[in-house]
Amino acid sequence: MKEVKEFFENASPETTTRQSISVRRTLRRALLLGLLLSSLALRSALAAGPTGWGIGSCREVTAFPANLVDPGVYCLSYKHIDFPLMSGVLIKISANNVVLDLNGATLDGTPKRNGAFSWGIQSYGHSNITVRNGTIRGFNYGISLTAPLGYVNTTVRPSHSFLVENVRLIENRTAGMEVIGYDSVIRGNYVAHTGGSPDTGLSGHAWGIIAAGDGLRLIDNDVTYTHVNTAHSGGKTTAIYLSGGGNAAVVKNRMSEADFGVFSGGLNWRKYRGNITVYVTTPYTGGTDAGNNN
Repeated sequence: MKEVKEFFENASPETTTRQSISVRRTLRRALLLGLLLSSLALRSALAAGPTGWGIGSCREVTAFPANLVDPGVYCLSYKHIDFPLMSGVLIKISANNVVLDLNGATLDGTPKRNGAFSWGIQSYGHSNITVRNGTIRGFNYGISLTAPLGYVNTTVRPSHSFLVENVRLIENRTAGMEVIGYDSVIRGNYVAHTGGSPDTGLSGHAWGIIAAGDGLRLIDNDVTYTHVNTAHSGGKTTAIYLSGGGNAAVVKNRMSEADFGVFSGGLNWRKYRGNITVYVTTPYTGGTDAGNNN
């Protein structure tokens, strides 16, 4: 500081002016460089993945079994969660307005012995829930999202808005997924090798997808290799089972290796269009054929 003071005291006005301009330019360049580096650091942090709550980020689920009790966006950082369950739920959603991004991870709940009854992801009585982007294997129900019991009898039509997309549901023992609620969308999923268990505690039946609720849409799903649970005789397998009341649109799905393709009882306001069935004994039951199905 002493040297700087002496310089300005001894310098001519012209020198001082030139030096001041130079200092200001240097400071301005340093400030701009600092802002640029800060911006790049922020972009890098957002691209690196979830680190907490905030715009463009999510909250990591790191301990299992997990119970998500707050609204928000959640995601997984582990790529394989091997957690054999004899009972209970691996990830429970206990809040409205939740997005669970599996982020490419596999949830594997394959039990070590018979007698298990478990869920991979479950929510009951909540709304506006999304599950996407991963693999769920080895549970009784891979995904179960259900509205409160008796919701169809309400005087004001609610909207539960469940969304399941881009999920692989493999080797789940009773159903790949169960989605029951108004205005739900099931799209772009792959459901395979459901059922086939020798466990005597299970029903002989198996379902790829169970769904219900007014405004339901099933779009562009693959449901294949649905097997009877072998401990029982007389069981049936269904790729897509539409239960309860309400209208539904079943569009551009591919179903194979099942007793029933789309089973919707006698409700004619459920429509199916552009679906394909291969090695399905009874491709379509009930509902209305809107064309281009085979």
